[in-house]
Amino acid sequence: MNQVPIQLLKPHPKNKEYYPDTLPENLWNELVRDIRENGVINPLIITPDYTVLAGHLRLEAAQQAGLTHVPVVIRDVDPDSDEAVELFIKDNLLRRQLNDMQVARLVRALKEKHGVKRGRPNNGNNNIIKQDKMSELIGLNEKQLRRLDKLNDLIPELQSLIESGKLGTTAAYELAFLTPETQKQLLAVYGESISDLKQFETKELRKKIEEKEQLEKELEKAQAIAKEMKTTKKLIRRWKKNCARTLPTGTTE
Repeated sequence: MNQVPIQLLKPHPKNKEYYPDTLPENLWNELVRDIRENGVINPLIITPDYTVLAGHLRLEAAQQAGLTHVPVVIRDVDPDSDEAVELFIKDNLLRRQLNDMQVARLVRALKEKHGVKRGRPNNGNNNIIKQDKMSELIGLNEKQLRRLDKLNDLIPELQSLIESGKLGTTAAYELAFLTPETQKQLLAVYGESISDLKQFETKELRKKIEEKEQLEKELEKAQAIAKEMKTTKKLIRRWKKNCARTLPTGTTE
């Protein structure tokens, strides 16, 4: 472990991409106060070029606390290597106390960045990672991964309720299958009391709404078919009239 000047250290380039949210103000102030009084107890992990892999929040708090040096452990890895990125993600997940919505956004960002696929990639794109590898990386099983990722389909207002701890993720998961328009309608009806719905209630609500939407689609389809049949009948009658005008007298169709 070494003590290095803070000004030499630089954040990992993916830090803000994967972790755009900061700590709540009370937790951040507590971290800064603790580091000001006790220093940085757990060393930062950095690469030989002083890129921070683990300890971004400790670094920022140390800067705010007025420290000039921080303890580090140097790992001889490339900052962009799989090993470095895995370490970077795991450390942040462990230390940032992310809520489910923040983890969900991280899951979506990783999937979009790496084109996560099930099974073995076979299209020659080395940037693609397997879903089970991503599950291992984040520390969640594949089912949890899928359920959290689905939360990204919620409208921002419902996502905010999850972040505030008012809306449970199991109930929110069911709402995420509804269209944004339907989610807005439900929020307009229930308001923040939508947070009081239990999972089985939101599941039943989702079922009824989807059945209603399916019936509406079938009705629209039936109306379209009826309209098409009506148009077809008109065309047939018009064709018969035109044929009657052009046929010689006494000729039958």
